[in-house]
Amino acid sequence: MVEGPIEVDRSTYTFFSDSIELAYQSAMTRDLDHRNSMARYSLLATAHFIEACANACIDSLSLGNGFAGDIDKLPFLSKFDLFCRLRKRGASIDRSRHEVQQIAEIKRVRDLFVHPKSQTVIWESWSEDSSTATCPRTPALDLPKIPSFCCTEDSVSALRACHNFMAYVFQTLCKMSKSSASTILFCEDPSFDPSKTMYGCLSKETHRWLSSNAVNIKYIRVY
Repeated sequence: MVEGPIEVDRSTYTFFSDSIELAYQSAMTRDLDHRNSMARYSLLATAHFIEACANACIDSLSLGNGFAGDIDKLPFLSKFDLFCRLRKRGASIDRSRHEVQQIAEIKRVRDLFVHPKSQTVIWESWSEDSSTATCPRTPALDLPKIPSFCCTEDSVSALRACHNFMAYVFQTLCKMSKSSASTILFCEDPSFDPSKTMYGCLSKETHRWLSSNAVNIKYIRVY
């Protein structure tokens, strides 16, 4: 083993960039099968980003190994709620808000994708020559409950909802600057030294695409 600086990888930036780049490439690709495949895995990366962010928030609180181990068993929304309550006096997540309802829906769809079970296909038309089918979808984001029905628009909807929720947590509730939010989410230092934060970089084309699809990442510092 080679000695080097002590760094940690919280997986947040990996899932952040994967979720965006896969959705972007899905939108740019003409081949339908490739489009839908990238859309599915963009949606999964978005769900993993949410979970990684919740864990990074808890890590930043420095609760100690024993207590942190207990907190790790909480649902992801409870982790975000605890983070907000301890970071900003009087702050707590309003479970009735649409940002919260939508983020919970992404988690439910992720669970259906990762733990697939047989689900009934809904026929819109059927004959021996051709047929059209759809599947049950979620009420808030209209996400498919069957992975094979996932398309580019679904991955974009999940991205938009994910980052609206993060903006709600870091900007609206915790009143944090872009740099501070980025340090919590992307810092490679175990103690969250701001000087060791990886701010990340997206292409100009990707930034324009995110803006045109109303995906707001302005709560963090990304170049």
